[in-house]
Amino acid sequence: MAKKTRQTPEDIAQLKKDYISYFEDVPVQKYAAMSIARTEDTIINWKKADEEFSDAVNQAKSKFIQKRLLAAKAEFALERLEKEVFKESIETEITLPTPILGGLSAKGDMNDIQTDNSTT
Repeated sequence: MAKKTRQTPEDIAQLKKDYISYFEDVPVQKYAAMSIARTEDTIINWKKADEEFSDAVNQAKSKFIQKRLLAAKAEFALERLEKEVFKESIETEITLPTPILGGLSAKGDMNDIQTDNSTT
């Protein structure tokens, strides 16, 4: 088994920069951590211990969202951000078919069914 080498504060600072750079394009912690060969637990610990890093991660996510919103159609963004005002409304009209051989009356019973009692 290979022995782990201690990383310098400069090495860790560079890893954090690389993480932020990746996270700006793909704000998924799992993949950003993989991109620098670290675990999600390491990232969580870094965020807890380093407020500046945590803020940078939040800013990276914000930049990602801003880029995507500006590139999206205004209608799409408004539908997502202001659902109550801009949500799509669909009206559906249902017409039930008329039974061919009788069926329920308008009252919901079978009193209007006609039967042919003639003999041939």
